[in-house]
Amino acid sequence: RDNSGGNADAAGLEIGNIITKIDNTEITSFDSLKKVLSNKEKGDKITITVKYAEKNQYKEKKIEVTLN
Repeated sequence: RDNSGGNADAAGLEIGNIITKIDNTEITSFDSLKKVLSNKEKGDKITITVKYAEKNQYKEKKIEVTLN
């Protein structure tokens, strides 16, 4: 586990999070996720919007990630 803050894990992305956007692009499938990420390069900073379950409801948070 890289705790340098440069990857999604260290930035706060957790198992069970549902990715709904990368930057301002809506993510609706794994294919759309791959397409968005294929246009990014190492070192790019992105904002991942995720939904997560808390107390029987979904909440949303944004996570800043530097790709490596």
